[in-house]
Amino acid sequence: MPLIKKFIISIAILTGILYTIGYFLPSKWSVKRSIEINQSSEKIFPYINDLHKWSQWYPWTREMDVSMVITYDGAETGAGAIRKWSGSSIKSGEIKITKSIPNEGVWYSFKSDQTKIVVYGSITIAKKGNTNIVTWEDTGDNGYSLLARFFSGGLDKVIGQKFETGLENLKRTAEESKR
Repeated sequence: MPLIKKFIISIAILTGILYTIGYFLPSKWSVKRSIEINQSSEKIFPYINDLHKWSQWYPWTREMDVSMVITYDGAETGAGAIRKWSGSSIKSGEIKITKSIPNEGVWYSFKSDQTKIVVYGSITIAKKGNTNIVTWEDTGDNGYSLLARFFSGGLDKVIGQKFETGLENLKRTAEESKR
């Protein structure tokens, strides 16, 4: 059998194996991190409910793309508030707060031109003695995209590290605010 024919058959078999594996990988994913903040929920909540204040702690910043432009739309704070961005390497996207419960948390949707999927997230506050536990969670569904299913296995590490950085920033910002 000529070498080219063997190569084509090998590629076809490998493609079939990868397709089969991808088909059985989960389409849904979740990333979740928590931190203990020594501050009242009344002091923490404004930093998560006001998208303008996210620039004080949010880990995805202009440093990722110096051409990034951030704009705001919708409500000033809480449900309906929208933060949009665009840039040369990060493309464009938006975060929209879909639900807000004072001193308990916010829920949001996240859309990006880079990923083409909608991510649903929450940042919640739960009392623990004299402190509060702030939990940040994102969930998504890659649907039928087999390639995305392969990559979602690494999301916990990649996004999780950003969540940890953001939560540390939030902790520092909230704890340094006037008590």
